[in-house]
Amino acid sequence: MMSVMFPEAVDISSDILSENGGWMPNVEAIAELKPDLVIQWGERGDDIVAPLRNAGLPVALMVGGGNAGTEELARANMKMVADITGNTEKLSKLIDWRDRVQSEITTGLKQVGFHATPSILHLRSAKSKLTATGEKSYQQTFIELVGAKNVAQGAGVQSTVSVEQILEWNPDIILLSAAETDAGLEAIYDDPLLSRLNAAVQKRVYKTPQGGYIWDSASHESPYTWMWLANLTHPDIFSFDLRHELKEGFKLLYNFDLSDEQIDRILRIDMNGDSHGYQVFRKQ
Repeated sequence: MMSVMFPEAVDISSDILSENGGWMPNVEAIAELKPDLVIQWGERGDDIVAPLRNAGLPVALMVGGGNAGTEELARANMKMVADITGNTEKLSKLIDWRDRVQSEITTGLKQVGFHATPSILHLRSAKSKLTATGEKSYQQTFIELVGAKNVAQGAGVQSTVSVEQILEWNPDIILLSAAETDAGLEAIYDDPLLSRLNAAVQKRVYKTPQGGYIWDSASHESPYTWMWLANLTHPDIFSFDLRHELKEGFKLLYNFDLSDEQIDRILRIDMNGDSHGYQVFRKQ
């Protein structure tokens, strides 16, 4: 969606990264742009930061990227951007939004005194290898928030797992990461063993949505993840109008008016539409 909302971003040259790949900056290419500020990851080693500073470029560091992010770090990164841009009023609205959604979910679970705790497996990768995110991941945070259980306890942030281990866990719900763009639901349904899992039999395998950013990492869009998963995990408790939330939220986040077709694309209606409980996300 970023290329749709900000088409000029497509013209940004990829040569700002080193030919060696990763997050290593091409200092010469960046310096030619004469940026007021360079934002770089702050927890991936000084090797990717020092070259920028040594070249006299001003640098700000984002923290807690990837699966190891936390809600606290997500808020810290948002505050940093607000401090840089001076848009503290927008930050206040975004924090209020996060607090509201968190409160509605925790209050909803307490009010009904729920007993069912669905088990969830989040796969960071499901195609070339099976990688589960564990108790030290951001995925643990939102799985717990919606009153579910992460089956991959002991996996740390993430860990490669075997088919046999997943069969032993036998999760009620499987979430496929939006970051693995080439892995669809067939990664589970077409596998002769994984297709026997409760999640597969009950059609509760979902590809995580992606708006301006992937929804299964900590970001400014995280409340969408919480509402989406709350609806799927406890449909008897939650009925967030996610389409409305997307329309209103994208105006605040990006000053962009989403069409129904774009909302379908974000929610992956084409891929997830026939999955259990997904009718709640279709245009009514």
